[in-house]
Amino acid sequence: MRGLVAVWIALAGCAAPDVDFGRSGVFACEPDADSPCENDGICAAGLCYLADEQPRVEIISPEVPAFSRYEPGASAIPVALRVVSNANFGSADPEDGPPGSLQITVDSVVVAQADSGDPISGLDIPVSITNTPGPHRIAVQLLRTDGTPYDNEAARARLAYFVVEDDQAYVAVTKPWPGDEIPGRTQQLDVEVATFNFEIVPAGLSASEGIGHVHMHYAEDIRTCYLERVCDARAAAIIDRAADNGVGMGLALFPSTEAESTTVSVVLRGVDHSPYLVPFSDCNVLEPPASCSVITDTIAIERTAD
Repeated sequence: MRGLVAVWIALAGCAAPDVDFGRSGVFACEPDADSPCENDGICAAGLCYLADEQPRVEIISPEVPAFSRYEPGASAIPVALRVVSNANFGSADPEDGPPGSLQITVDSVVVAQADSGDPISGLDIPVSITNTPGPHRIAVQLLRTDGTPYDNEAARARLAYFVVEDDQAYVAVTKPWPGDEIPGRTQQLDVEVATFNFEIVPAGLSASEGIGHVHMHYAEDIRTCYLERVCDARAAAIIDRAADNGVGMGLALFPSTEAESTTVSVVLRGVDHSPYLVPFSDCNVLEPPASCSVITDTIAIERTAD
């Protein structure tokens, strides 16, 4: 049973006051409990919220796939970020929405914080991406007034942003996200990737340019072992389906482990499971020339103690 944050006293002989258990941001909860909140509520930062009133933030622009062309000679590429949230920047009353601010990071570096304006209508937040070809990551996190993050899924928004050169294919791990903490006892995990100039499709018989699927690896140096069959056999997930927006989704099997820092890597493969090498027309998988490149992405994550 969740606790009542606002204390009330029922005097002997008097009727107890009515308690609205549907109020958001008032009643305490234990996030690890089987049913932390009544009425299918969401436990966020130790308080129960109605599902549609939970702390939330969304990146509405740029849309997926988000990208800019590589600009020779430029040091950075400007990005016009538009964000909406139910955060309340000016009041501590939970009826006005979850109090706090928005923190924006680019490639794991804090670049801005928003604590004024009307986030419900939308905030325009200019950021910049390093002018380096490949995937970059933008994240917006809703913070409490004390600066700690709300811990529900909806309180963070994440976007893979690609700086692209020519018709190069790219891939980025988007779930988990760099720095995510995953309990060491957790083995099955929903995972996601984003691709650019590469369509995720089920396996087939013959490789074709621009299509294929993604293999995910746990704690592997994928750039050195992608040609080895035993390495490929250790893949934690094969991602061969995608949503309408092109985001690839799969179920990974991670090992049970003690607390540790480790990596998650992905590699593009053709529909026939062979490594997807570029330039596609010039690369023989059996004897790839030195000029051929494999398309990968690697992030660092944290496994935590139970």
